[in-house]
Amino acid sequence: MAPQTSYSIDIPAVSFPGKFVDISDVKDVLSAAAVLAAMPYGTLAVRDGSNSGGFDSLACKVPAAAADITTVGSALGCVLADQARAQDPSVGVAQYPQFSAIPCARKGRVWVKPEVDVVPHDGGGVFVRFLSGTHGTQLGQFRADVDTVTAVDHAAQLPSAVFRGEMIGDYIVVEFDLV
Repeated sequence: MAPQTSYSIDIPAVSFPGKFVDISDVKDVLSAAAVLAAMPYGTLAVRDGSNSGGFDSLACKVPAAAADITTVGSALGCVLADQARAQDPSVGVAQYPQFSAIPCARKGRVWVKPEVDVVPHDGGGVFVRFLSGTHGTQLGQFRADVDTVTAVDHAAQLPSAVFRGEMIGDYIVVEFDLV
């Protein structure tokens, strides 16, 4: 077999949203269905109880309320990336299309691209956007605070998830233990 002599210029220097950090620790991945809409890589998937298509226990969506994030059992996990999946070039964010099976990391360390720079101490709390606002519009994206604008929180803290290390480029590691 010939050695690889060319490399894609589109691969980030550190990682990409929704990629496991390593394969050495114990992981738990759940498969859910994106019934209502596409699911971006590296965002939080939560249980979609409004789906009436017979997949209620497996349907997922991005968070739309604080309770989607804070209620025990509602958060399904971080949407893992699939670099082998073809992407629509007209869409700026890599994602699984509607009606796809979505792998959600429930346990393990995953690279994410937070909406703003995170300056955490190791083990800092992880917050997830559930309401669009001035500082971000991608629901399910991670950050280090509640993003309070006009006395309304736009993000809620995700139990059993912590930041690990510090940002490298635009990326940081989140350790999930939602099992």
